[in-house]
Amino acid sequence: MDALFTHPHITELRNRRKALLERLSGVVSELQELKDKVLPGLLTEYDRHFRALEIALQQQTLETSEIMRREELFRIKLGRGEKLSEAMIVTVNTIVDREFERVKKRFRESFGMSKEEREESATKRSERHNESEFAGLYRSIVKKLHPDAAEASPQQTDTAFEQFWHSTQEAYKQRNMQELQAIHDVVCMTDESEKFTTLNSTEEYLEAEIVRLESRLRNEERRLREITQNPPYTVRELMKSRTWIESESNAIKAKIAEKEHDFKRAKEFLVSLNADKPSSWNNVEAPSDAAKREEFANDFMENTYFNNR
Repeated sequence: MDALFTHPHITELRNRRKALLERLSGVVSELQELKDKVLPGLLTEYDRHFRALEIALQQQTLETSEIMRREELFRIKLGRGEKLSEAMIVTVNTIVDREFERVKKRFRESFGMSKEEREESATKRSERHNESEFAGLYRSIVKKLHPDAAEASPQQTDTAFEQFWHSTQEAYKQRNMQELQAIHDVVCMTDESEKFTTLNSTEEYLEAEIVRLESRLRNEERRLREITQNPPYTVRELMKSRTWIESESNAIKAKIAEKEHDFKRAKEFLVSLNADKPSSWNNVEAPSDAAKREEFANDFMENTYFNNR
């Protein structure tokens, strides 16, 4: 066994695995520190000043994007010298409704749901995860962290427990597979010598582990960047300044006003086509058969839209 694990290639792979685990541990620990101790206060402070304005901006941006999309498709038809029929108005609006259906759903989940409703939605989305795998990850972490079951020294156990116990319970409660996997990678570092006794099996295991850990590290580093390169973290010092808060609020209000202006202009155009109100076209039937409707919409998009951008 000793000769196996002093093999030069195995030694190199073990060192690479160890280095990746150390880097991953550092990133995950930093993420836990930010999420548990830094971000809650920053988010509360940021929301106090800007949440209502940010929601208003997102809402106006969504409404403006949708109506400008309708305007865009209608202008293409007019640019081709075609006369817009009532049936075509129905089709264009149906296409845009479908395009924005998913975006509107995400917006409602982000801003229109209570915390409990968001958690319920997240739970439903997580049901695709293998439940036995999820439960297995959780049990492995608890076994490593809990003082009564942990095999590490009391000092090591106390440190790991303090760092990861709360996050583990939250990840389990919210069915967050990604979070649980990241914690598992850090706290459950099984020694490969316990399971593998041949050169080939050890080499295959280590190479697979390195690929997996590199992927995990990229994911966790991306999550860390998303926090540290965006508000509220990037403006934590600026939020101490009333002048900056007022300036930022005015900047958001200006963006809302700009979106409102674009919305009004696009709406005026649709009014001129009598295509702005459902009552102007909701009694006109688009092709009734599902296959024909799909064919009609595809033909419109291919021959009218994509070829005339």
